[in-house]
Amino acid sequence: MTSSCVFDDHRFCNSHIVSLLANNIAGGKSYITPAMRMALDVIASDPESPIFGKDLDTLVNNRQINMFERDAHGLPLLENYVVMAMLRFTSKVVPTVRCYGSNNEEFVMSTEDYVNNELYVTPESIYLQNPDNHDIYKYGKLVAIDFIDGHGVSQTRFVETFDNVQLNFNIDAMVENDRWHVIWRAARSCGIGAARHHGYGNFIVTRWERAN
Repeated sequence: MTSSCVFDDHRFCNSHIVSLLANNIAGGKSYITPAMRMALDVIASDPESPIFGKDLDTLVNNRQINMFERDAHGLPLLENYVVMAMLRFTSKVVPTVRCYGSNNEEFVMSTEDYVNNELYVTPESIYLQNPDNHDIYKYGKLVAIDFIDGHGVSQTRFVETFDNVQLNFNIDAMVENDRWHVIWRAARSCGIGAARHHGYGNFIVTRWERAN
Protein backbone atom coordinates (compact mmCIF):
# COMPACT_ATOMS: atom_id res chain seq x y z
CA MET A 1 0.00 0.00 0.00
CA THR A 2 1.33 3.43 -0.90
CA SER A 3 0.39 6.73 0.66
CA SER A 4 1.32 10.30 -0.10
CA CYS A 5 2.10 13.14 2.24
CA VAL A 6 -0.68 15.70 2.54
CA PHE A 7 1.86 18.38 1.62
CA ASP A 8 2.91 16.92 -1.75
CA ASP A 9 -0.07 17.66 -3.99
CA HIS A 10 0.64 21.28 -4.88
CA ARG A 11 3.47 23.77 -4.71
CA PHE A 12 1.65 26.62 -3.05
CA CYS A 13 -1.80 28.15 -2.73
CA ASN A 14 -3.34 30.89 -0.66
CA SER A 15 -5.99 29.04 1.33
CA HIS A 16 -6.03 25.74 3.19
CA ILE A 17 -8.62 23.84 5.18
CA VAL A 18 -6.96 22.50 8.32
CA SER A 19 -7.95 19.95 10.96
CA LEU A 20 -5.88 19.18 14.03
CA LEU A 21 -6.48 16.30 16.41
CA ALA A 22 -5.21 16.92 19.95
CA ASN A 23 -4.84 14.19 22.55
CA ASN A 24 -5.63 16.82 25.14
CA ILE A 25 -5.76 20.58 25.29
CA ALA A 26 -5.75 23.09 28.14
CA GLY A 27 -7.37 26.51 28.48
CA GLY A 28 -5.34 29.56 29.42
CA LYS A 29 -7.85 32.31 30.19
CA SER A 30 -7.58 33.55 33.78
CA TYR A 31 -9.95 36.49 33.33
CA ILE A 32 -13.31 34.80 33.88
CA THR A 33 -16.17 36.31 31.86
CA PRO A 34 -19.83 35.83 32.91
CA ALA A 35 -20.25 33.05 30.32
CA MET A 36 -17.14 31.31 31.61
CA ARG A 37 -18.33 31.70 35.20
CA MET A 38 -21.59 29.95 34.35
CA ALA A 39 -19.62 27.02 32.95
CA LEU A 40 -17.32 27.08 35.97
CA ASP A 41 -20.30 26.81 38.34
CA VAL A 42 -21.42 23.65 36.51
CA ILE A 43 -17.94 22.11 36.50
CA ALA A 44 -17.39 22.94 40.19
CA SER A 45 -20.66 21.22 41.15
CA ASP A 46 -19.21 17.84 40.23
CA PRO A 47 -18.14 16.07 43.47
CA GLU A 48 -15.09 14.71 41.62
CA SER A 49 -13.91 18.20 40.66
CA PRO A 50 -10.77 19.36 42.52
CA ILE A 51 -12.58 22.62 43.40
CA PHE A 52 -15.77 21.02 44.66
CA GLY A 53 -16.76 22.85 47.85
CA LYS A 54 -14.11 25.54 47.46
CA ASP A 55 -14.74 29.30 47.45
CA LEU A 56 -14.97 30.02 43.72
CA ASP A 57 -14.87 33.81 44.16
CA THR A 58 -11.52 33.57 45.92
CA LEU A 59 -10.07 31.25 43.27
CA VAL A 60 -11.27 33.52 40.47
CA ASN A 61 -10.01 36.70 42.14
CA ASN A 62 -6.61 35.09 42.72
CA ARG A 63 -6.43 34.08 39.05
CA GLN A 64 -6.18 30.42 40.03
CA ILE A 65 -8.71 29.27 37.43
CA ASN A 66 -7.68 28.89 33.79
CA MET A 67 -10.45 28.12 31.31
CA PHE A 68 -11.42 28.29 27.67
CA GLU A 69 -13.24 31.32 26.35
CA ARG A 70 -17.01 30.84 25.89
CA ASP A 71 -19.39 32.15 23.27
CA ALA A 72 -22.84 33.59 24.03
CA HIS A 73 -24.22 30.04 24.31
CA GLY A 74 -21.55 28.91 26.75
CA LEU A 75 -19.67 26.76 24.24
CA PRO A 76 -15.89 26.58 24.73
CA LEU A 77 -13.65 27.84 21.97
CA LEU A 78 -10.08 28.55 21.02
CA GLU A 79 -9.47 32.03 19.64
CA ASN A 80 -7.65 32.22 16.33
CA TYR A 81 -4.73 34.17 17.80
CA VAL A 82 -3.77 31.01 19.72
CA VAL A 83 -3.10 29.28 16.39
CA MET A 84 -1.21 32.37 15.21
CA ALA A 85 0.95 32.31 18.35
CA MET A 86 1.77 28.64 17.76
CA LEU A 87 2.78 29.30 14.15
CA ARG A 88 4.80 32.34 15.23
CA PHE A 89 6.79 30.06 17.54
CA THR A 90 7.99 28.08 14.52
CA SER A 91 10.22 31.01 13.54
CA LYS A 92 12.74 29.53 15.99
CA VAL A 93 12.96 26.48 13.72
CA VAL A 94 11.98 27.96 10.34
CA PRO A 95 13.46 31.48 10.42
CA THR A 96 12.39 32.46 6.88
CA VAL A 97 9.71 31.45 4.39
CA ARG A 98 9.54 31.85 0.61
CA CYS A 99 6.31 33.64 -0.22
CA TYR A 100 4.38 34.78 -3.27
CA GLY A 101 2.67 38.11 -3.83
CA SER A 102 -0.47 39.02 -5.75
CA ASN A 103 1.39 38.87 -9.08
CA ASN A 104 3.15 35.63 -8.14
CA GLU A 105 6.38 37.49 -7.48
CA GLU A 106 8.60 35.55 -5.14
CA PHE A 107 10.10 37.04 -1.99
CA VAL A 108 11.53 35.91 1.35
CA MET A 109 10.32 37.11 4.75
CA SER A 110 11.10 36.19 8.30
CA THR A 111 8.55 33.64 9.51
CA GLU A 112 7.63 35.81 12.49
CA ASP A 113 6.97 38.87 10.30
CA TYR A 114 4.99 36.81 7.84
CA VAL A 115 2.75 35.29 10.51
CA ASN A 116 2.24 38.72 12.07
CA ASN A 117 1.39 40.56 8.85
CA GLU A 118 0.53 38.22 5.97
CA LEU A 119 -1.03 35.07 7.43
CA TYR A 120 -4.66 34.85 8.46
CA VAL A 121 -6.51 32.21 10.48
CA THR A 122 -10.30 32.03 10.26
CA PRO A 123 -12.77 31.89 11.85
CA GLU A 124 -11.97 33.97 14.93
CA SER A 125 -13.68 31.37 17.15
CA ILE A 126 -12.51 27.77 16.71
CA TYR A 127 -14.77 25.35 18.54
CA LEU A 128 -13.63 22.23 20.36
CA GLN A 129 -15.21 19.25 18.60
CA ASN A 130 -15.52 15.60 19.43
CA PRO A 131 -13.84 13.87 16.44
CA ASP A 132 -16.09 10.82 16.76
CA ASN A 133 -19.46 12.54 16.31
CA HIS A 134 -18.40 16.16 15.53
CA ASP A 135 -20.44 17.48 18.45
CA ILE A 136 -19.04 20.59 20.12
CA TYR A 137 -17.89 19.93 23.66
CA LYS A 138 -19.48 21.98 26.44
CA TYR A 139 -17.74 21.35 29.76
CA GLY A 140 -14.20 20.27 30.39
CA LYS A 141 -12.63 18.95 33.56
CA LEU A 142 -10.41 20.91 35.91
CA VAL A 143 -6.91 19.64 36.63
CA ALA A 144 -4.68 20.98 39.42
CA ILE A 145 -1.31 22.05 37.99
CA ASP A 146 1.57 23.74 39.81
CA PHE A 147 3.01 26.69 37.89
CA ILE A 148 6.19 28.64 38.66
CA ASP A 149 5.87 32.39 38.06
CA GLY A 150 8.63 34.75 36.95
CA HIS A 151 9.74 35.22 40.56
CA GLY A 152 10.17 31.50 41.18
CA VAL A 153 7.00 31.26 43.28
CA SER A 154 4.84 28.16 42.87
CA GLN A 155 1.09 28.51 42.57
CA THR A 156 -1.52 25.82 42.07
CA ARG A 157 -3.97 26.64 39.31
CA PHE A 158 -7.02 24.71 38.27
CA VAL A 159 -6.92 24.35 34.50
CA GLU A 160 -9.82 23.36 32.28
CA THR A 161 -8.83 20.52 29.94
CA PHE A 162 -10.46 18.46 27.22
CA ASP A 163 -9.35 15.11 25.85
CA ASN A 164 -9.55 13.99 22.21
CA VAL A 165 -10.31 17.33 20.54
CA GLN A 166 -10.64 18.22 16.86
CA LEU A 167 -9.99 21.80 15.73
CA ASN A 168 -11.11 22.96 12.28
CA PHE A 169 -10.05 26.25 10.70
CA ASN A 170 -8.69 27.88 7.54
CA ILE A 171 -5.27 29.37 6.90
CA ASP A 172 -4.75 31.99 4.21
CA ALA A 173 -1.08 32.36 3.29
CA MET A 174 0.96 32.33 0.09
CA VAL A 175 3.79 30.15 1.39
CA GLU A 176 5.55 27.48 -0.63
CA ASN A 177 3.92 24.19 0.23
CA ASP A 178 7.04 22.19 1.06
CA ARG A 179 7.78 24.73 3.81
CA TRP A 180 4.45 23.94 5.47
CA HIS A 181 5.68 20.42 6.14
CA VAL A 182 8.55 21.88 8.16
CA ILE A 183 6.36 24.55 9.77
CA TRP A 184 3.79 22.03 11.01
CA ARG A 185 6.49 19.72 12.29
CA ALA A 186 7.87 22.63 14.32
CA ALA A 187 4.35 23.59 15.44
CA ARG A 188 3.75 20.06 16.71
CA SER A 189 6.88 20.30 18.83
CA CYS A 190 5.42 23.49 20.33
CA GLY A 191 1.88 22.22 20.89
CA ILE A 192 -1.28 24.28 21.09
CA GLY A 193 -3.12 25.92 23.97
CA ALA A 194 -1.93 26.35 27.56
CA ALA A 195 0.09 24.15 29.96
CA ARG A 196 2.17 22.74 27.10
CA HIS A 197 5.17 22.18 29.38
CA HIS A 198 2.91 19.96 31.46
CA GLY A 199 2.14 17.63 28.57
CA TYR A 200 -0.93 19.31 27.10
CA GLY A 201 -1.53 20.45 23.53
CA ASN A 202 0.09 17.62 21.56
CA PHE A 203 -1.59 17.17 18.18
CA ILE A 204 -1.37 15.74 14.68
CA VAL A 205 -2.47 17.35 11.42
CA THR A 206 -5.30 15.22 10.03
CA ARG A 207 -6.46 17.49 7.21
CA TRP A 208 -4.59 19.87 4.92
CA GLU A 209 -6.55 20.62 1.77
CA ARG A 210 -6.55 23.38 -0.78
CA ALA A 211 -9.64 25.53 -0.32
CA ASN A 212 -9.37 27.46 -3.59
